[in-house]
Amino acid sequence: MNSLTKICRGFLQIGACGAMALTLGCSVSIDYESVAESRALIDRLPSGATAIAWIDFEALAEALPAEQWDQYEEMLHRNEDTQALEQFEEATGIDLREDLRQMGVALMPGGAGDDWPVVLIEADFDRGRFESLLTDAESIEYEGATMYAVDDFVRNLEVSVGRDENIYSPGAEAETEPADNAYIVVLDDTTLAIGTEESLRIVIDVDGGRRETLKSDPDMNDLISEVAGHGQIWLVATKSTWDDQVADLGQSMPGAMVPATAIESIETITLSMRIGDGLSIRLAGISGSPEDAGMLTDSLNGLLSMGKMLIQGSQPELFKILDRGVHAEQDDRRITIEANLTQADLEFLQRMAEEGIGDAVIGSGA
Repeated sequence: MNSLTKICRGFLQIGACGAMALTLGCSVSIDYESVAESRALIDRLPSGATAIAWIDFEALAEALPAEQWDQYEEMLHRNEDTQALEQFEEATGIDLREDLRQMGVALMPGGAGDDWPVVLIEADFDRGRFESLLTDAESIEYEGATMYAVDDFVRNLEVSVGRDENIYSPGAEAETEPADNAYIVVLDDTTLAIGTEESLRIVIDVDGGRRETLKSDPDMNDLISEVAGHGQIWLVATKSTWDDQVADLGQSMPGAMVPATAIESIETITLSMRIGDGLSIRLAGISGSPEDAGMLTDSLNGLLSMGKMLIQGSQPELFKILDRGVHAEQDDRRITIEANLTQADLEFLQRMAEEGIGDAVIGSGA
């Protein structure tokens, strides 16, 4: 796995697992008006992205008690991506709980079918201390900005904290993976960007007014308007993001209950997760026709019904949660899957996880 992927996944884990810890451990209300204040970072993303993911770390941190934060960090401690983030925190002095504000991830279409990811991170940090870790790193100058090689940056992190694991050691992966062309740039005193050389050139051009921002992308802004303000974590994506992966779905999944042709007709996807007094997750897709939407909705509800039938006798409480809180519906070309769980539901699911009941259910079904 390349360095860029590991760093992106590590930050996403901090947000996603923080959200799950919050939902399983406390019941609070969130002020979602704060999302509007984060538009400044969103608008620094470029137009033309095929997918955008967003995490409001600030809202999560405000709602997450310190003991819950500690619990999920301990849960992920052995994961190499999270270990790398711990090195990042120790070396830079950036506290992942107190200093992170927001993160936006954009997938930019590239040449030869390759997509270029770019990550923008807004945080409070000591710029001088951070840039000291970039000394002697391979660098590329572009329009007055300096892009530093991520591999060199991570090696400097390891040296600064006195560790020799070399989690991102290029030599350890050279036989299986090529260089990933990942770089990091300090855009200003509160903003970092991580991506490929190509995607960072785009971001630098946006900051310099030489390229249009996300504001000028009406289609993507329409998608974002459906989810921004509805949760601390959200995602929007267009068909080109996943088109190559589902093109041969019908051949790879013969006899599947969900029609591959209907899946291939999905044009856009939006996902939002709202946390506070329970958990609300909403996944919506726009299909090519009402008929495709109907097939997908019927198939999804059929799968849900089958799953509930399998657990109705052995886990009646879990059956009630699924029966009451999870459903799929159709509105013309739109398919929507919603999960609305109360705090009591989440506490029950937490007990199931702690007691290993889920494994027992799976085992009995086999």
